[in-house]
Amino acid sequence: MVKKLNSKKNWLRNHFDDMYVQKAKSEGFRARSVYKLQEINERYGIIRKGITIVDLGAAPGSWSQYMSEILDGNGKIFAVDILPMQSLQGVTFINLSIESNEIIPIFQDILQEQKIELVLSDIAPNLSGVKIIDQTKIFQLAENSLQFAQKFLAPNGILLIKLFQGNGYVDFCKKLKKSFNVIKILKPKASQKKSKEIFLLAFTPKHL
Repeated sequence: MVKKLNSKKNWLRNHFDDMYVQKAKSEGFRARSVYKLQEINERYGIIRKGITIVDLGAAPGSWSQYMSEILDGNGKIFAVDILPMQSLQGVTFINLSIESNEIIPIFQDILQEQKIELVLSDIAPNLSGVKIIDQTKIFQLAENSLQFAQKFLAPNGILLIKLFQGNGYVDFCKKLKKSFNVIKILKPKASQKKSKEIFLLAFTPKHL
């Protein structure tokens, strides 16, 4: 028990000493994760005015917050999460799990014939500490996100999805390549160095 408490104290100390935590606090963002998306966007320009965006696993909302500032009312953002999220101007929040059977019909009703230009998935499950169970859950959520993108993305739409390297990673990349011509493997500076987290940016260039 003492060891567990010390580990938690170390995590909290490291977390609050983190430069990105401090930066997010000073700049008014809800979480440090915003700087992962900011770096990717500054490099690839995936967020543009006028587009429709779905942010899967959005809570607490830093990604939607950042995108809302860029769109400035010119475009649509739908944030989806099983956890509650405080409202954001210019963002429609849907309190639902990506695994829910309701999510497809809800978006069919919302979008009608419209397609989405950008799907982002920053989903991570609550970890049990049992490696095989956690890895299975991680890739199950990634599969759900991919299926959603396959259903609603425009032909030249973009998918940005968080993944963790491990068993199942290679197989998932193969599935991704069946739907997208280009896959970029990214490790933003704001990602913890010790974390196996990576981001896959998947798209098909317009000229193909």
